[in-house]
Amino acid sequence: MISQQIDFSRILVVFVGGNFVTLLFLFLAYKIMKRNPIKTGYLFGLYYICIAIAGLLNQVYILIFVESVVVFLNYIVNLFVIISPSILLASQILLFYRYNYKRYILAVIIFVLIEIITITILTFNFSGVNINKNTYWRPLWSLLFYVIVLIFLFIPNFFNIIIAKKTLKSIPLGDTYHIKRWKYYMIGTIGAYTYLIFLITSNYLHLNVLSHEAGQFFELFIIPLIPFWTVFLYKGVIQHKEIIIND
Repeated sequence: MISQQIDFSRILVVFVGGNFVTLLFLFLAYKIMKRNPIKTGYLFGLYYICIAIAGLLNQVYILIFVESVVVFLNYIVNLFVIISPSILLASQILLFYRYNYKRYILAVIIFVLIEIITITILTFNFSGVNINKNTYWRPLWSLLFYVIVLIFLFIPNFFNIIIAKKTLKSIPLGDTYHIKRWKYYMIGTIGAYTYLIFLITSNYLHLNVLSHEAGQFFELFIIPLIPFWTVFLYKGVIQHKEIIIND
């Protein structure tokens, strides 16, 4: 029974890839918060922690075959994944608009509340996510749920990239160090978002990672690039402390 539900593809993606991402993101959160013990650093570290918690819980519910429990744990996983870009956006706002950030942060908080309410309603009242023996205990998303999550990911991610570009343009041309750091950050951010979009797409399409062409692309290309994107993100955040201290 268990061997039928936990096939090699799930072991590869959830346990191998998931463990790597979880441990790496927890390490990066610790390094960021230790290096940058101010509100911007804590928020940026919290972004990594959210993804790490989602990865950890994803490994927990794969071993459970009680529908109500699995659906609830999957809901928590989705929630952490969905709100993480908003947390990243809040840290960017504190950095770029640090003298006039209150209204922007309020807008992010309202957006996060809308995210939580919407995902809760869709999950528990309109069967936005189905996980049971008929789906082989894999999350299967409805089209509405998939579109809503895409929107929730796109909006903060779009503004994250816009703010990063503005910050990059505001750096003097001769300051190659900080220009390089922001380029690292943008590359890492785009890579991380690509990874998240493929994951939620696989939940909608109900992909088997080792049998579907898109799944093979994920295995051979997306997963090995996770550490590179993560390193780019980490290298890009180094300038946060220095810019704020120099004010």
